[in-house]
Amino acid sequence: MGTLNVDNINTDGGATKFLDGKPSFDIFRLSANHTSNATITSWERPDETAAVTDANLNGLTASSGIFSFHTTGVYHVTVCAQMENGTGSDGTMGFSIETSVNSGSDFTLAAFCSCGDTDTGANNGTATQILFNVTDTSTHQMRFVASSLSSGSFVHGNTAYNLTSFVCNKIAPVQS
Repeated sequence: MGTLNVDNINTDGGATKFLDGKPSFDIFRLSANHTSNATITSWERPDETAAVTDANLNGLTASSGIFSFHTTGVYHVTVCAQMENGTGSDGTMGFSIETSVNSGSDFTLAAFCSCGDTDTGANNGTATQILFNVTDTSTHQMRFVASSLSSGSFVHGNTAYNLTSFVCNKIAPVQS
């Protein structure tokens, strides 16, 4: 068996690269229960494991639940949400990922998931994902929004372990 050493791989035009540097990722979790039909704001990075704190994080930053990106590229975002309905009438609770390309002036629904049960106190899980082509770090943003939460219903959060969390992986450079 031989060894193949490669310094560069280019397409015919040399304009498209699969990766522009080291792969990077980030993970955030909801640190407290979220009870309103609004942008979710209580996000934190998990801090109890060296695997996360010493990782090659991609530098997401959050302000009032709005996430900004440190570098351009294509990001794969996957969210897992745990929700609990407070009344027997809350048959559907919603969770969405919204993106903006104009510094948060407008957000567009990128993905939506829902769950629900008519049993009071029932725990429900749901998940969704997006690919987001971040071409400009000064204008591209992302947020998560809860919807259709009736009185007493909430999105689960905890500061000691992940109940509702998302992972953001940079998987490629900007695609045109």
